[in-house]
Amino acid sequence: MKRLFKNSVIVIFLFGIAIYFPSCMKEATLPVVTTNAVSNITQTTALVEGTVTDDGGARITDIGVCWSTSPNPTISSNKAHNGNITGLTANTTYYLRAFATNSAGTSYGNEVIFKTKDIIIAQAGPILTTTTVTSITFTSAVSGGVITNDGGEAII
Repeated sequence: MKRLFKNSVIVIFLFGIAIYFPSCMKEATLPVVTTNAVSNITQTTALVEGTVTDDGGARITDIGVCWSTSPNPTISSNKAHNGNITGLTANTTYYLRAFATNSAGTSYGNEVIFKTKDIIIAQAGPILTTTTVTSITFTSAVSGGVITNDGGEAII
């Protein structure tokens, strides 16, 4: 009887500990994320990374960057998991944030604003207007011209 009582007390004690310890565990909080600078900006792409500085005490289940043409983008906006942003529109301002998700939810890093490059239309070359040819002889003529556009390059 003594032995049964002793074993029962030990089992109850261990069961109480098993119930108590999970309740002592710290509940997960939102991760802490930093958005790094945007680089390699083109007319339709950009590259950016984020840094998770605190996982909030839980495993990170999703991480990446999200962007929009309006401030405070969320994961319901456009998002990428590898930092390579594609499909952007030329000469457009974008708002971007890194994000991380754990069991407590999704948090966002600081917002970064960037603008894609404008489309540059290359000219075919300089534009020249020729004047009327005068003083025509068997061996010579007089003419001239006016350069109205250098085509974006020095005239040589």
